[in-house]
Order: sequence, then structure tokens, then C-alpha cells
Amino acid sequence: MKFSALIILLFSFYSVALGQSKDRITDFREIYWGTPLDSTYRSGFQVNFEIDKTSPEKKAYKIPGDNMKIGSVDLNRINYIFNGEKKLYKILLEGPREQAQYMTFIIEHKFGDYDKEIIDNTEVRTWKVQDVIITMYLHEFRDFQVYFESDWEAAEAYEENTSVEDF
Repeated sequence: MKFSALIILLFSFYSVALGQSKDRITDFREIYWGTPLDSTYRSGFQVNFEIDKTSPEKKAYKIPGDNMKIGSVDLNRINYIFNGEKKLYKILLEGPREQAQYMTFIIEHKFGDYDKEIIDNTEVRTWKVQDVIITMYLHEFRDFQVYFESDWEAAEAYEENTSVEDF
């Protein structure tokens, strides 16, 4: 009887796990993680980034004329953030507080449940999707922020190190 209950429990857990999409996030709008700032292409055309001097992030760029809508959410900011080697590793989205519920729905629908904590009157929601961490900040009196941060270098090293055929 205990064995049957264990099998049912494991099957239920497995079914729930399959119901959540945990596909790898390799890009944002066809711009792939690790892409160099000076040679970024989208849909076959070179992207001309501009520095966003109003961004809360250093090394943040924007694309003039970028589509500022995700689903039904009208964003105020989309930043492409590059590391010290000028390779894309982070995206910042900002939008009006009153549309945060729609952005949460979009991310939750695509990637499942989130972890939640409160830090200094800010609700922080976190999703882990393989080598990408999605963090949403719901500030009490300001626009919401969503960060997509990729550890693409670790993912590439993992791929390379798990496909060794030398021995």
C-alpha cells in the first residue's frame, strides 16, 4: 500500500512538473545571450543601439523604435545590458505599476510559479529557467521592473563539458 501511494505521489509530481514550461531562454526578441554589442543582428539586420542615459543600469542600451509592447503590457523601457566584455547578458523591462498583474500573468503562464519575498516594501518575484533568472520588482509607488539575466557562459561550458568524447 505504501508503495502504491509513493508511485501515485511521484506520478502526480511528474505530471505537474511537465505542465510547466521550463524551456531554455536563449534570446530576447532574436538577440541572443552573449552577442557582442558591435555585431548584433536581428532578423538579418544590424541593430544600432543607443546608450540609455536615464537607465538605472550601467552599460544599458536601447534600440530606437523598439516595440514597447509585450502582450497587452505597454512598457516604458527596454534596456539591453552588456557585461565588461560588451556581450549581452541582461534585459531590463519597465512598465506602469497598474499593468504589473498582466506582466506577471505573461511570465507565470510561460514559466510557471515564482518564488516571492518582500525586501524594503518591494515585492520581489523570481523565476529560474535553466540558466536564466527572471526577477520582477513590484515597487510600492513606482513602475515595475523585470530583469532577465542569463548565465550563458556557464551554460556554454556545461554543454561543452558534457559532450566530451575524448574518453
